[in-house]
Amino acid sequence: EYKILIYNKDDIFTLADEPIMHVDIVLSGLVISKMTSQSGKEVPIGRLPAGQIIAPAFVFSDHNRYPVNIRAGAYTEIFRMSKTSLEHLIGSNEKIRMNFIKTISNRALFLSNKIRSLGLSSVRENVKSFLLNESMLQKSNTIRLQKSRKEIAESFGIQKYSLIRMLANLEKEGSIKIEGKTIIILDTNVFKD
Repeated sequence: EYKILIYNKDDIFTLADEPIMHVDIVLSGLVISKMTSQSGKEVPIGRLPAGQIIAPAFVFSDHNRYPVNIRAGAYTEIFRMSKTSLEHLIGSNEKIRMNFIKTISNRALFLSNKIRSLGLSSVRENVKSFLLNESMLQKSNTIRLQKSRKEIAESFGIQKYSLIRMLANLEKEGSIKIEGKTIIILDTNVFKD
């Protein structure tokens, strides 16, 4: 019914379209999901830290297969249980049921925002949105980048050089100032339009 699985950094957890046979929760570490096109282009979709359930919206779906490739982003421990166990928990515990519903809802919101950033927004809009979100998360106009520029660019589905060019344009316009891994927002009005 239950077991702990161990993955080392860069170990493959699963590949897209494999059936979901169990319910997996990240106990420690990190898993990274990427979608791969037929041409082989990879787009990072998300990073799941400890406490997150993997592919919750697909566990009980009619097409219960992993939608993305998933690998360990660090040494990772996964708690695995049967689907029947989760069904029982959801049916018998209102708090667990609401947490599961909230998890699925939050993941749907995250994915809808991801789709918007990948297909419907310009590079400029994506960069501005990223900087504004980081500013709100860090509660400051001085943002310390937690990811490399390459990782940030990949999250938008663009090349690193496109991101660097857009940041340079924003700096040239006087909207931001770049100091290594720190970006200072100088003109917040630019980020509101």
